[in-house]
Amino acid sequence: MFFTEVFVRGMDTSNNFNQALTYMKLFTLCIIITFALYNFNSDNLHPFTMENNGGWNATVTAAALVYYSYLGFDVITTLSDEAKYPVRDVPLAVRDNNVIVTIIYVVVSFSLVSMSRLEQYSPETALAEAFMGVGLFQVTKLLYFCGFVGISAACFSNHIVSPSSPSSD
Repeated sequence: MFFTEVFVRGMDTSNNFNQALTYMKLFTLCIIITFALYNFNSDNLHPFTMENNGGWNATVTAAALVYYSYLGFDVITTLSDEAKYPVRDVPLAVRDNNVIVTIIYVVVSFSLVSMSRLEQYSPETALAEAFMGVGLFQVTKLLYFCGFVGISAACFSNHIVSPSSPSSD
C-alpha cells in the first residue's frame, strides 16, 4: 500500500523514491565491501575454485545465473516509453547497466571470498554467517536490512512497470 501511495503521487516522486532505495543499496554494498576487504585473508583464495564441486565450469555457471537474475532488463525496456530519446537512451541504459552490475558483482564476490570460505556455511545465509564468523555481528544486521531494502526496491520497480506493461485485454 505504501508503494501505491508513492506511485500515485506521480512519476517524479516515484523516481526520487526509487533513487533513494538505490543509493541505500549502493551504500550498503560499499560497507559490505569495506568490511570484507578489511578482513582480507589470502589463504581463502587458494584454491580459487572448488575442484571437487565442478571447478571453473561450475563457478562460471553459478556466476551467470546470479548475474542475469540482477540485470533488470525488463524494467529498463518496459520504461523505455518514459525516455526522451528511447532509440538512443535504452541501448545506453542496457549497456551501462551491464557494466555497473558486472563491476559490483566482481568486487563484492572477490571481497567476500577473500574474507571467508563460503562453502562451510548454509547457502541460504552464507553471507550473514561469513560476517558472524569473523566477529562482525553488526554487519549481519545491516545485511538483513539490506535484504529488506533490496526486496522492497524490486517490488517497487515492478510496481512502477506494471501500468506500463501491455495488457491482455
